[in-house]
Amino acid sequence: MYNLNAKTKTLLNKMTEHIQTLIKANNKPFPHMRRHLITSLRILAVVAMTASLTAGCNQGETRSDRDVAVPVSVSEAGYESISEFVQTTGTVQSLRSADLVNEVKGDYYLQTNPATGNRYALGDQIQKGQTLLKLENREYELNIQLESVKLEQKLSKQEYDKQKALYEKGGVTLRELTNAEKAYINAQAALEEARLNINKLSVVAPFTGIITQLPHHTQGTQVSANTTVAKIMDYRELIMEVSLPEKTLAKIQPGQPVNVDHYSLESETLEGKVTEISPAVDPTTRMFDAKLKVQNPNKTLRPGMFVKANVLVEYKDSVITLPREVVLDKNDRKVVYVVQQDRARERTVVTGIESEDRIEITNGIERDERVVTDGYETLRNRSKVRILR
Repeated sequence: MYNLNAKTKTLLNKMTEHIQTLIKANNKPFPHMRRHLITSLRILAVVAMTASLTAGCNQGETRSDRDVAVPVSVSEAGYESISEFVQTTGTVQSLRSADLVNEVKGDYYLQTNPATGNRYALGDQIQKGQTLLKLENREYELNIQLESVKLEQKLSKQEYDKQKALYEKGGVTLRELTNAEKAYINAQAALEEARLNINKLSVVAPFTGIITQLPHHTQGTQVSANTTVAKIMDYRELIMEVSLPEKTLAKIQPGQPVNVDHYSLESETLEGKVTEISPAVDPTTRMFDAKLKVQNPNKTLRPGMFVKANVLVEYKDSVITLPREVVLDKNDRKVVYVVQQDRARERTVVTGIESEDRIEITNGIERDERVVTDGYETLRNRSKVRILR
C-alpha cells in the first residue's frame, strides 16, 4: 500500500469522480467517449505510480541525509603565547614645545642657520642656545648703559681688592672693608641685570627642536614687544592623552608597555608606556583619563597625528589558544567542536584572556585534540564529518 500525501489523494479523488460521471452519462458510450475513458484511466494509473515513487524517494533522502558527512577543517590544539591588549585611539602631541616671544620691541633680523647656510625656515632644527633672531633698538641699548655698568663693576672690584689688602695689614677698619665689598656686590648685580636686558634683544632656543611655526616678518621692520615670532617642538618623545573604559581601570597600571600605530604607517610600530592614570571615572561617559608616552626617535610620527594605541595588560606563555571565531556561544555556554573518529563532539570550554584574533582556553580542551576550525557553522553534536586535507 502506497503512502500518498494529501495533495495527491485529492487529485486522484477528482479524477475518479470525473470517470464515474462519464460512465453514468452513457452506459454504452460512443467510441470517442470510450477513448476518453481509457485515457483517464491511464492518467490515473500514472499519477498513482508517480506519487508512490516520489513518496519513496523522499523517505530515502531523509534517511540518506542523516548519513551525509559534513566537510570540515581541523587543527590540533597546542601551546602558544597570547597577549591581551586594551585598544584606544587619540592624538599625539610633542612632549616639549615652546612659543618664542620677544620681550622688547625692535627691528626684526632673522638669523642664519649654521647647518644650512640660509636663514632659518620652517622645519629646520635649531640647537639649544642658538639665536633664532635679533632685534635692534638703539634707544633701549642706551638706556641700559652696559659699558658704563661694566666699568663701574670693574672699579668696584679693584676698590674691594685694595681695601681687603689694607685690612689684612691693619690699614683700614672692618667697616671700610665691608662698605667696599657691598659696593662691589651691587655693581656685580647691576652688570648681570644689564646683560639680561641686552639679551632680550635676542630670541634663542630654550631646547633643541624643530621650527613648526615662523610667521613672516620683513627684515629690518619693527615688531612689537610680546609678539610670538616662532614655535619650536621636540617630538622625539610624544605624549598621548586618552580616555579608557571604566571596566579596564583595574587592568591599567603605570609602566605598562604600549604599541602605537598610525593608520597610514602600519608597517612601523612605535613603543611607549603608560605614565599617568586618573583614579576618577567620568559619570557621564563611564571613561577615565590616562597619559601615554611614545618613543619617536626617527620622528616618524608628527605632533597632531591621530593614532591607535594598544596597551599590554596581560601576557601568558605556553597556554592553549584557539581562533576566536571557532568558540561559539550556546545557551550561555562557550562551546567548540572536537573531532573524534568521524564524529563532531560538542565540547563546553572555559576561556581566559583574548587577543585580537586568538582566545585562551583554560579548561575543556587538551593538547593535540583536533578542533574544527572551518565548517563548524552547521554542525551539531555527533554530526558525521569528513576532514578536508
